[in-house]
Amino acid sequence: MPGRNFLFVPGPTNVPERILRAMDRAMEDHRSAAFPELATALFRDLRNVFKTTTGQAFLFPATGTGGWEAALVNTRSPGDRVIAARYGQFSHLWIELAQRHGLRVDIIDVEWGEGAPADRIGEILSQDKQHEIKGVLVVHNETATGVTSDVGAVRSAIDAAQHPALLYVDGVSSIGSIDFRMDEWKVDLAITGSQKGLMLPAGLGIVCASPKALAAREHAKCPRAFFDFGDMIRANATGYFPYTPSIPMLYGLRESLAIIAEEGLENIFARHQRLAEGVRAAVRAWGLKLCAKAPKWYSNTVSAIMLPEGANGADVIDVAFRRYNLALGAGLARMAGKLFRIGHLGDLNELMLLGAIAGAEMAMRDVGIPVTPGIGLAARYEPAHPRLQRSELAVPGSQPALFLKALESAADYVFLDLEDAVAPADKEQARQNVVAGLLEHDWKARGKTIAVRINGIDTHYMYRDVVDVVEQAGHKLDVVLVPKVGVPGDVYLVDALLTQIETARRIPHRIGIELLIETALGMANVEAIAQSSRRLEAMHFGVADFAASVRARTVSIGGLNPDYPGDQWHGALVRMVTACRAYGLRAIDGPYGDFKDPDGFRAAARRAAALGYEGKWAIHPSQIAMANDVFTPPPAEVERARRILRALDEAARAGRGAAQLDGRMIDAASARMAQNIVDMAAAIAARAAGAPALAATRA
Repeated sequence: MPGRNFLFVPGPTNVPERILRAMDRAMEDHRSAAFPELATALFRDLRNVFKTTTGQAFLFPATGTGGWEAALVNTRSPGDRVIAARYGQFSHLWIELAQRHGLRVDIIDVEWGEGAPADRIGEILSQDKQHEIKGVLVVHNETATGVTSDVGAVRSAIDAAQHPALLYVDGVSSIGSIDFRMDEWKVDLAITGSQKGLMLPAGLGIVCASPKALAAREHAKCPRAFFDFGDMIRANATGYFPYTPSIPMLYGLRESLAIIAEEGLENIFARHQRLAEGVRAAVRAWGLKLCAKAPKWYSNTVSAIMLPEGANGADVIDVAFRRYNLALGAGLARMAGKLFRIGHLGDLNELMLLGAIAGAEMAMRDVGIPVTPGIGLAARYEPAHPRLQRSELAVPGSQPALFLKALESAADYVFLDLEDAVAPADKEQARQNVVAGLLEHDWKARGKTIAVRINGIDTHYMYRDVVDVVEQAGHKLDVVLVPKVGVPGDVYLVDALLTQIETARRIPHRIGIELLIETALGMANVEAIAQSSRRLEAMHFGVADFAASVRARTVSIGGLNPDYPGDQWHGALVRMVTACRAYGLRAIDGPYGDFKDPDGFRAAARRAAALGYEGKWAIHPSQIAMANDVFTPPPAEVERARRILRALDEAARAGRGAAQLDGRMIDAASARMAQNIVDMAAAIAARAAGAPALAATRA
């Protein structure tokens, strides 16, 4: 068949040409004096992928299954008791492997489509007063069902139970593609393979062990030879292996780690989330559902797509391969025939993924599944890069003395202003100040999103704003805020400039774009503008210029007109937030001009929050705390949201689609609203703990 095979199984994944070339080399002596230079660098750099400073990485000529075995036999003895949740084929197989080694496995059966039940794990550990349970086994990303579990929640459950059990995590289809934090989550044994996020052929089983796990070797009695950590530790200490390693795979791994470092782990995670949302948008457009039961379980590396009753996933897969040279993943075990899987991990971009979506769509139509031609490709919903944005502090670029105060403030988001707050005579100096402010201050370390508001595209300042700021400090910049956007072409201009500068300057991340809708023209075109760029993250309602544009009879920035029966901005606010939500953007309310009127500010913020806005501008430091307060869900609201999710989880396990809570009916719509609240609360808690100011993606 002409053309290349489209490989979209969730492993093995596409191998980049750079890695293939790196592996294409003559054999060499693996005991030479030069060999340790290769090996020791791999052990060091693998720590970055696992996000650990204390863990020790082991490389076995094996697969992820070999990693499972190595993790268990080096730390356990026959008869040891462990607990494991079973919610897919791979969690099942790991349990089976543990049982073959004589371990007693307490199995927590979970509906396939859900993930590791942290609460049930915590309950079991709390009852184990004698600490008979020696380990907890969790599959981070269950490839068979397209489900990602919350490993951090499992660790919290273990700690809450004050239990010493080791935490074993299968990260075969997550590590290198989905955020994995070995040290933060106190994972003791993390396992992955070479053929997924690391973009290599199958052939390496990789285990990273914590100091606690390494200490457990002293008492472990499971037989081991090939997978013995002790042999590896002794040989690896001098840069060698206890037996002949796969030299081409090691050179391929070196190139893989270089590619990962160049793109940056956080950018890789964002790319995988963006691509996964594209697949999920296509699934919704097809009128189908994922195997994953709720957004909290959605995987960013594989989507398991359920088919209508009477359709067979094996037929879709067969036709896709024979007619279109497209490889899709099959349903495994109890899911055989019920679904097909699209793997979207590793060396992958948007155009490649569009090919898989188109091929899957054609194959479904060929086997009689009624799908509208092209509808999956046309699906445009893609949630923006997540950020916490309750309070947005405006800082004039002409006043650099205020930059440090902004850095030390409680604002989630700071934008350095080159537009309205800067007089024409001060524009050039303000631009220099902004560049210096970006370079001199570590905004990310303080949990801030940092943006620059450029001048409008109808001014002669805009070009130099973008070029000077991004060329000199783009690597420190999160977002460009574009004012007075009227048509999609305005966004395209800024997007094109950013693309060229990022390429020329090799800026490692994609700079976001946010827009001010503050003219009648912009509001008239707001739906088209919301679809105008994949860089778009948020739209802001600029009430002052909008009022002037529509000739509203008011001189109050953001305040109410007593001659109008209600909120005169309600229609505009609703239209903009609707466009934002339709196309995955955040909606942010603009300024309230009278900073000596806290009651008026709070009232305006509450109105915006009630409509679905995620934050509001603060043009004075005194408004920051008020914005944070209004856009932070109250504890009682968060607790009720959690109760809703728990009640619906219980109803789902009982085979019911709806439930009752406190005398009221709740259903899937309730779950989506509750999940939004819980996600926001989690993001706020993470920022309070010192994590970057990221909000969870809205469902």
